[in-house]
Amino acid sequence: MSKIQKTYSRLFAKALGHCIAAIQVVSPTMSARIAYWWWRRTRRVPSSEKESALKARSERTSIIFENTRIQLYRWGKPPYILLVPGWNGRAGQFRNIVENLEHSGYGLLACEPPGHGESDGSATSILQIARLVTQLVETQSEITGFIGHSAGAIGGFIGLLNAGKNIEKAVFIGMPVDTRQMLETYCQQLNLRPATRQFLTERFLAQHGIDAFERSSPIVLARQYARPWLIIHDKQDRIVNPGQAVELHNRLSLSVYYESNGFGHFRTLHAAPVLSRICDYFNEISPKKTES
Repeated sequence: MSKIQKTYSRLFAKALGHCIAAIQVVSPTMSARIAYWWWRRTRRVPSSEKESALKARSERTSIIFENTRIQLYRWGKPPYILLVPGWNGRAGQFRNIVENLEHSGYGLLACEPPGHGESDGSATSILQIARLVTQLVETQSEITGFIGHSAGAIGGFIGLLNAGKNIEKAVFIGMPVDTRQMLETYCQQLNLRPATRQFLTERFLAQHGIDAFERSSPIVLARQYARPWLIIHDKQDRIVNPGQAVELHNRLSLSVYYESNGFGHFRTLHAAPVLSRICDYFNEISPKKTES
């Protein structure tokens, strides 16, 4: 994304925040509708030259999911490790992961959720990403592994647990673990009043179900399962608190926790120590422990 695009995005978000703040004085319900619309809204981020080159050498296919065309990319031969990017992300962000795992003999299958990359749509949600992952795992028999980043990680975590097929090896990078806390943080960022927050919460539950927070929060779901999955989080992540990953690791039996340092939320996807740890994990699952 160019500096002009980043500046425009920040200014638009700031203007929208002021607009919502002004409207909620008169109509909390209207401001909640606008806030919920913006929370689900996605924006396209252009691929870099290296990302475009990665896509150019992929086998491109698409599927229809909930009346939306979803773009898929394949590298190598099956079985495949499914890749799901974070919010406003794209398949090309996994460039270094694809190249490293491809070199180790793995096949990779990346999908771009609704409103992301070259897929259709302009909005999505964590639970919709979860349903997409469940559908892919259940209909694409060659998928035997998973890697997700941020929103793609939390959607993947839920989707894998809901699938009728067990995926033994899965990696979750920079993953938020509590949807209720995510919504609360969003409300704080917009400086929403209690009445507006209540309407926004009710709107979320009305769309996704009264138990939506429980069904969409790995921190709640983890106690019910034992999975040898790898949780990766960077100590310097300023977007998702690393403490969430530690808590999830403590609740998810058999899980492996790896803490990187100095790469933040996005550069973990390209950091050599992280890439090495992911390759080692897919080659041999380690017993439950904390690493750094």
